[in-house]
Amino acid sequence: MPERLSIFSKSVHVKNYSGWVSWDVTDHVQKFLNGISEYTWANYGWEISDGSEGSSSGYNASFCSREFSEEYAPTLTLVFRPPRVDLVVEKTSLMAGEWVKVTVKRVSQDGIIVHTADRIIKKDWISRGNLIVKLSSSSSEGFFSLTKGGDPIDEVVISDGSAQVTVYYYDSAAGEHVLSVGVKSYPPGYYVGDSEPLLVVVDTTPPTISSVRMLGPPLMSEPIRFSVSVSDEGSGVMRVTLYYSTSGGETWNEVEMLPKGEGVYEADVPPQRVFTEVLYRVKAWDFAGNAAETPTKRFTVGAPSWVYMVIFISIAIAGSVGALILKRRHYKKS
Repeated sequence: MPERLSIFSKSVHVKNYSGWVSWDVTDHVQKFLNGISEYTWANYGWEISDGSEGSSSGYNASFCSREFSEEYAPTLTLVFRPPRVDLVVEKTSLMAGEWVKVTVKRVSQDGIIVHTADRIIKKDWISRGNLIVKLSSSSSEGFFSLTKGGDPIDEVVISDGSAQVTVYYYDSAAGEHVLSVGVKSYPPGYYVGDSEPLLVVVDTTPPTISSVRMLGPPLMSEPIRFSVSVSDEGSGVMRVTLYYSTSGGETWNEVEMLPKGEGVYEADVPPQRVFTEVLYRVKAWDFAGNAAETPTKRFTVGAPSWVYMVIFISIAIAGSVGALILKRRHYKKS
């Protein structure tokens, strides 16, 4: 148990007739209530004693206890501004079906003056005790969760030693909504709640697809890599797929295009035989379900230069052999 104060913290001159005596203990109570543990006093109440307990002169002063009567029982008068919970939403608007990060903080409205070396600073965060915070939304489709994609919750705990907690909010209903936080298990008025407006809009615009290109010539026995740029200002790009056909469009194969940078996606068409005609197109979706697709284009798989060299050499050799055969026949006839 911490050691009790052994010095007079407040003193007052007692008159020689009956009447009320008062002490200003504002700083004591503030230290009792401070939300930052290292700046908090343990609350042992107050002890009233004489400033000269060992005096040889006889003096007598008596005080009424709380059991005496309501009229003369000692009282403690408090005037204070209650602490509050702050709601901080990462952004003021979001697309329907999108998650947004929400931070709930507990703070003192008056703050705590802290002396650190040669500096005097004011800290307003509170970290003492467990605080149960109620979460609510004016939207019938909105809910909070501890993680993106997690189960709905309607309250969260700021644990002892922590000044804030992070949750996530999801909403699929378009409109102007209000997110609110309050405090559970405290008398009304002890903690001040907070609320923030949030605009939820519906994304009806499909992604934008541009710069579809092959990264190198399409050659036989080699994968054919495609690159494409996709952007979406609304709910964001969810998926990009490359479709290709080697049957003139009767059947289509699909390959997921993977992100390779800011808005850039790539995928490979598997190696094909020489002179194969390949049809291809790209399709992209956003998180709201909107889709965009490019027109169908085509290319023909070629042969690498060494194939043409082999053909050229083969033709040259065949021509030389043919010439020798003709020359030999001519010689025999002679």
